[in-house]
Amino acid sequence: MSEDKKRFSVTISRPSCGDGREFISIQVMDNTSRTRFIELEVGYSDFAELITGLSNVHCDGNIRDLDRVGKKKISKVVIIPMPENLRTRDKDYAEEKVRELLVDGYVSHWGFSSQNSFFMEDGKHYARTTIFKWE
Repeated sequence: MSEDKKRFSVTISRPSCGDGREFISIQVMDNTSRTRFIELEVGYSDFAELITGLSNVHCDGNIRDLDRVGKKKISKVVIIPMPENLRTRDKDYAEEKVRELLVDGYVSHWGFSSQNSFFMEDGKHYARTTIFKWE
């Protein structure tokens, strides 16, 4: 592969939508940045035309985060000690502390909803999340 070429991953799926919409989803992800930057929705009959050779089939979709494409994704796990008076899962406190760490282009997805977001170790409470940036 030449130096100018980039590596991408393509996912084609048939989502089940509660609103009755029927379409094929096509997503393109840049492997370097781990960014899904194209999301397309193609109706079933249009998709059949597309895979049997018809060109320029129309579809709906979104293009996003093009500024990340080709850049390397860097991630850091952040562990936040929780104060003694906040023994429960206080997302507001944890988010405030993460906001203080978002320097040098780092961003957060504000998770704190997985099983591992809040944990206890050696009798102390902590919150855990991951912050990201692209270089």
